[in-house]
Amino acid sequence: MLFFCPVYQYGDAKALMDQIAKDKDDGTIPLTEEDKTRLTEEVKKVMEYCTNISRCRRVQVLRYFNETFDARDCHKGCDVCMDDGEVITRDVTTEAIEAITLVKSMVGNNSMAHCKAVFIGSKKKEVVQRGHDRLPGHGRGNSLGQKAVDQLFEELVAVDAFCEQAIANAAGWSNSYLQVT
Repeated sequence: MLFFCPVYQYGDAKALMDQIAKDKDDGTIPLTEEDKTRLTEEVKKVMEYCTNISRCRRVQVLRYFNETFDARDCHKGCDVCMDDGEVITRDVTTEAIEAITLVKSMVGNNSMAHCKAVFIGSKKKEVVQRGHDRLPGHGRGNSLGQKAVDQLFEELVAVDAFCEQAIANAAGWSNSYLQVT
């Protein structure tokens, strides 16, 4: 039996998107804006594929190629079909709007991790010091739990509601900050 399970971390996708955006001047032909957009969209499709834990992997792959496949024919040959856990489908439109509204309301440069912490209701020192615990959106994602908040924010990046902007500091290191697009 062939078994497939993707190994995915958001940081890997973020690094690829940063490489595409920066397009180093290394003597090769520079990417056009059209190329950058196309490549970034391809990375986002992979992100969506990897984070979709409710649809058979074979169904997803074949749908990408405009073909159909019945998930029952997978015979538990992928991680999604093997998982006997219950998949709960929930409309998170309200939470997505609240997350976007929260990030819009946050002044200054804020990392994705910081924005997620505020959304989930953290009282960490940095959240309190910056006054983000007093924002109307603070804690609105608490009912989702950390894993679902992580998925929500990554999906909001994948659908271009959020983007991460890399900004170099005085030492030349880049930090990524979440922005509403």
